[in-house]
Amino acid sequence: MRIVSATRVEIDGEILTFFGGTNYLGLSFHPAVLNALKSGIDQSGLGMGASRNTTGSSPALTELERQSAGFFRREEAIAMTSGMMANVGVLEGLTGDIDTWLVDESSHASFQNFVAITGAKLVRYQHRALDDFREKLRGISSPRLGVFTDSIFALTGAVAPLREIVNALAGRDHVLVVDESHSFGVMGEMGRGLADDLGIAGDRVILTSTLSKALGCRGGLILGARAALAKVRQRSAAYAASSALPPVLCGAAIAALTVVEQESHLLTQLRANCKLMWDQLSGVPLVAGGPNVPIFCLRSVSGCDVNHIHERCKERGLFLPLIVGYPGMPEGGMLRWIVQAGHQPSEIAEVCEVITSLVRKA
Repeated sequence: MRIVSATRVEIDGEILTFFGGTNYLGLSFHPAVLNALKSGIDQSGLGMGASRNTTGSSPALTELERQSAGFFRREEAIAMTSGMMANVGVLEGLTGDIDTWLVDESSHASFQNFVAITGAKLVRYQHRALDDFREKLRGISSPRLGVFTDSIFALTGAVAPLREIVNALAGRDHVLVVDESHSFGVMGEMGRGLADDLGIAGDRVILTSTLSKALGCRGGLILGARAALAKVRQRSAAYAASSALPPVLCGAAIAALTVVEQESHLLTQLRANCKLMWDQLSGVPLVAGGPNVPIFCLRSVSGCDVNHIHERCKERGLFLPLIVGYPGMPEGGMLRWIVQAGHQPSEIAEVCEVITSLVRKA
């Protein structure tokens, strides 16, 4: 597979309209982002090859952190090498402060799999199930509580009941960590994410995100109160003992963030395309998501042969990824596709026509 443009991919010599990946705003091919990347290579090469605590920091890195904190309306930001390392960095930074983590069972593996390194206990609650969340919360007596959830879940597009979670935590000492990787650039004013959209902030709230989804770049972010992020800088090996994000990638991310702020029509078009696809798939048993979410998911259930739908779409010049072997994936796999800002209404209509016709025939 070779990516040709934001919405085109070459497979076995054939160009197909691409509905895969996570490039929601199409910024991986935006001229401003590519120009920043090209000029950055000429100025600073491919990287510093050193950690933040030695010689790895750069003006581009600190500027990315400054602009990211301002965009998300948080006190401070830390740029990490990936969204996964952002979650690991938070866990390491809060080691000793949190002895029990209450985590949505479908949250990203980058958090769940690394709780063990902190020595804390991991308690999972049923996916988006508020009754189970409240029951598990009542069963945790420790005041040193951490709660973690994705805002939009990567596999299905399901949206976390974040407001209800915050309400349930009222009066309880805690830290809430929200992974905004799939809501950054998608939800809320200017795409600031679900937490900002709901007005969820404060010293107890830490956000993580990736730069590789809506921004189409590379790297990760930790955002929150200055005191909390100071602990990450002091305690996290993912922060202090790993080569820093190269200046060239920082420059590209800064350019992408500027595009998000200045070209609001991209988010407007993305949301229009999300609603268009959602409306045209009315009656199709999608797993989750909603009219404002760019992720769509279809499992092999009665009336849905996802392998056949995948192949029929390819025959029509449309690539909808058939996903197998991903963490949390049900047996038999699923079709998991996205819509981008750059997709044309006619392309969306064609995908929806193939899917709905095959579901109805089954």
